[in-house]
Amino acid sequence: MRDPVRGHPPLPHRAPFVLLDTIVEVAPGAHARAERMVTTADPLLRDDACLSETLLIEAMAQCAGVASATGRGDTAGGLVAIDRLQVHGAVVAGDRLTLEAHVVKKMGPMVKVHVTARVGADLRAEGQLVLRLGALSTGHA
Repeated sequence: MRDPVRGHPPLPHRAPFVLLDTIVEVAPGAHARAERMVTTADPLLRDDACLSETLLIEAMAQCAGVASATGRGDTAGGLVAIDRLQVHGAVVAGDRLTLEAHVVKKMGPMVKVHVTARVGADLRAEGQLVLRLGALSTGHA
């Protein structure tokens, strides 16, 4: 799998759990837009060929992590809280998922980010996530 964040802050994930195929746009510390092409070959799809709501939220959190990191020593961190997030529809094999994240507020190492997930013009999920930024460990626990 290609590295979707080459040149951008790294995510603390490895295949198959990197849920972003491409970073389309990023303004470090402000916003990001990413895409994922959902295919029938995707090992993370449920038996009904849908991306679970949990993995949809994880994809949104990964986009939020890319948007949140400023590139000045911080990195994409971990999901701390989910706030007022609603899922409006399923994401299925054949969909091109577009994820957007806009930083709303910074509180020390904590960042609140407004996130959306769309397929075409159709809103599939929207809400706010709180992440904690920090340096990624190079070792394994």
